Amino acid sequence: IGLDGPHTYRDYLAALHKADLPLNVAAMIGTGTVKICVKGFADTPYTQQELDDARALIEDAMAAGAPGVSLGIMYLPECYSSTDEFAYILEPVGRYHRVITTHIRGEGDSMVQSVREVIEIARRVGCALEISHFKSCGMKNWGKDIHTAIADIEAARAEGMDVTVDFYPYEGGTPEGVEEFRRTSSVLYDDWDNFCITLGWDRIIISGVVRPENEKFLGMRVTEAAEKFGFEDAAALAAYLMHSEDGKTAIINMSMSQDDIDTVARLPWSNIISDAIYAKTDTPHPRMFGAFPKVLREYVAERGIYTMQEAIRRMTSQ
Repeated sequence: IGLDGPHTYRDYLAALHKADLPLNVAAMIGTGTVKICVKGFADTPYTQQELDDARALIEDAMAAGAPGVSLGIMYLPECYSSTDEFAYILEPVGRYHRVITTHIRGEGDSMVQSVREVIEIARRVGCALEISHFKSCGMKNWGKDIHTAIADIEAARAEGMDVTVDFYPYEGGTPEGVEEFRRTSSVLYDDWDNFCITLGWDRIIISGVVRPENEKFLGMRVTEAAEKFGFEDAAALAAYLMHSEDGKTAIINMSMSQDDIDTVARLPWSNIISDAIYAKTDTPHPRMFGAFPKVLREYVAERGIYTMQEAIRRMTSQ
């Protein structure tokens, strides 16, 4: 399909071995990459042949030494895949005794069900499970859903499943088109977390833009920027940015509760990550460069949640 670079996991390993790398790399294979390879971005179910082809790609990566498989169930095109499809294509991971690390389907109103889904996938596959940046988004869910999900994980661990989590230390067109966006962004959905409502535009910060004329919005809350620069409302500004930037605007959602983060931090089976997103901007999410220093300063030196040794262990050997 004319893509530059390696086309298979084995090609990727060969390219790594030829590079003068300053650090060790353990590279997973992603189910998003696999699905795009065999099916593209279609929203239809896998055919049986596509399921077999996807499983074969994962099998080959396991045989080549991949430490595991990463899932991004929230994102295109994986959001169209079912629990049954994931369990089928990931079968080799269990046989090779490897791990799946997964971004769950939803982190807001559907967070508990999404955690249960990935536990079920790992149970069927017979593999270890790491749940990526474990959190509960949406203010009405704070202090509640995270504890339900923790209980579900503890129950799975009590059954003998190897389930762990990681977290980062931050809470963290046309007139007709604008009107349609305003309407659709003011509705709650069962299968998608609408942060326009569950957080509010005043808790969404514009952190990265592509076009120079939009740099004036950087670092501002959407509501604040809309008012300052004369937009009808926050939805109108958001619609303008998505159109003028071809959907490439980066944002920071202040979506989490510090109490929930502290609860996750104290779990004996939680690890520390940055989840860095490499937006080309002078105002990235602070976790890109600051996640680990923030833990050492705040969680160790200031608040005493960890000893220095425990924090380093959660960043490394654990």
